[in-house]
Amino acid sequence: MDSTLIVVPDPLPQPVVLGARSAGASWPDNSIRVGGLDGYTIRTLGRIGQRIDDAGGVQGLVDDLRSTAALAISELLLSTDHGSATLEDEHFRVSQIHDQSVVLGDQIFDKSVWSVHPMNVDGTMFALWVATRSEGFAAVADLGAVRITMHGSSLPKPLNFSLVPPPGVPPHAE
Repeated sequence: MDSTLIVVPDPLPQPVVLGARSAGASWPDNSIRVGGLDGYTIRTLGRIGQRIDDAGGVQGLVDDLRSTAALAISELLLSTDHGSATLEDEHFRVSQIHDQSVVLGDQIFDKSVWSVHPMNVDGTMFALWVATRSEGFAAVADLGAVRITMHGSSLPKPLNFSLVPPPGVPPHAE
């Protein structure tokens, strides 16, 4: 599976907006927004391994399921909470979101917190782990070469997706 691919709904509805893209193919991280304000966001994180940079430091993504689930919860909470009036209040708010996300990420295998839904990606069924909260939903899936997070107001139905190259980025052979 090519780690430069992104996950998109199949069929592709409108509107879809490429929300963020990593600086280069060596760090594949792409987000799309599907359906406007009441829609949802899918973030595709390519697995790149742990690499040594020019200074000898180790670079890589923490990509275990618990950490990815915490990331999905953080994305949901940050997207629905519109900030604080002061810098001190903002630091406290972000700290609370981080702490709550870590706790919920650690509970990924607790069926009272996360449920598993079948997710069809190009004809292969994957497990989509979903946490539903008053703010909306957060979800995570491990597709092998990539992991995804999703968050939004409500879980899309049906859960049919495809892997495609990001706009302007041709896939490369692995």
